[in-house]
Amino acid sequence: MLGPGPAADDAIQLDAAQARVHGAHARFMVLEGIGNLCYWTSADDWVDWDVSLPAAGPYVVVLRYSCQAGSEGSTFALVVGNQRLEGTVAPATGTWYDHENMKVGEVAVGQAGPTTLSVKPLRKPGLAVMNLVWVRLVPAAEYPAYERAEAKLRARVEAHANCPVYVVPNFHPASCGWLTDFSTERNYCANSYLAHLDRVRDDPRYAFALSEVNNVIAIAQFQPQRIDELRRRQREGRVELVNAFFLEPTVNLSGGEALVKQGVEGLRWQRRVLGATPRVAWMIDVTGVHEQMGQIVSGLGLDGMVYCRSNPTAKTLHWLASPDGSRCLGICAGAYADWGAVFSTPAPLDQAALAGLVADAAAKTRSTPVGAPVLVLGGSGDYSLPPACRQYPAGLLEQWRQVAPGRELRFTTLSKYLDAVLPGIRAG
Repeated sequence: MLGPGPAADDAIQLDAAQARVHGAHARFMVLEGIGNLCYWTSADDWVDWDVSLPAAGPYVVVLRYSCQAGSEGSTFALVVGNQRLEGTVAPATGTWYDHENMKVGEVAVGQAGPTTLSVKPLRKPGLAVMNLVWVRLVPAAEYPAYERAEAKLRARVEAHANCPVYVVPNFHPASCGWLTDFSTERNYCANSYLAHLDRVRDDPRYAFALSEVNNVIAIAQFQPQRIDELRRRQREGRVELVNAFFLEPTVNLSGGEALVKQGVEGLRWQRRVLGATPRVAWMIDVTGVHEQMGQIVSGLGLDGMVYCRSNPTAKTLHWLASPDGSRCLGICAGAYADWGAVFSTPAPLDQAALAGLVADAAAKTRSTPVGAPVLVLGGSGDYSLPPACRQYPAGLLEQWRQVAPGRELRFTTLSKYLDAVLPGIRAG
């Protein structure tokens, strides 16, 4: 899970990313959005940092670590200048992705100025010493206030474990001519979206995301009588015209001018024909991100960009910055055809499958910022249909209440997710 977060104002934090690693095994990696010193499988490997202490006096040393059950019990020496502490990696935190804080002890620093802090294993009985996220030096006089602030943050993190789960049904519509010939794919995409529209009609708890102008054109040509229905469901918030761009362009290759035109024309067409103003650039199947996308998306007045590959942060929400300094919100929840069993299984899910969904929601929570819901871009492959089980989603929501009491699950649109996260982001 995330946090506890930034150090107190007077604390000095030494992050894993800045450590010098001595040895052949330990290395820095980002795991589920958190930087760790990991693969610390040799007791001969050790790490250190340069640090400048602003004042002499006592400091409390705290570190944040993870340790999988069965690997606990490693001991280590932590040295600050000429002051030495020893600690034991215990208890186990659950997995290598579950982090906890450890108070190692207190050191008395004789003088201010530059020094070195090192962590050296003494004994390693299990697979690895630990994963190490950071080491903090907290002035002893400030430690009680630091502990109170950490306790409040821990309470927020614990509550976040039961944050809502938002499932946004969608599929990659393949631009009518990508995976098969133009006419065939046009049929696939239009009729798949119409099937989703049918489920909106049949189940008041269902909603979905629709992308690409050419698919709306296909629907209008195949079944023109349903365009008014589409407009009505969009006004109700049950269908979302999600992509401001005319198509889902290959944003790693297209030039900036072409991308701007895609956004301008996509917004113009959807406003004029459907009365809709999409809020994001929906780029779920691109293989890279053009460096100007932050500038283009913010320039179009959009709330962010949704993509699914090559996330440099492993966090669901982050900033995509452009060379000119402009930026947009990046939203990367993982695959766009997630929770496939919910959509492909014709019968209600069994207990094992439901337990798998609960476990996956817990894993996604670790890469979701505290205070935000978990986002699942739900579907089962290209041209994904609504759930094959006719009782879903209503039936699934009832099953979920039995296996995950206290944790809300909803089928919804991306706008509802944005409405949940943007106030906190805008408030800083």
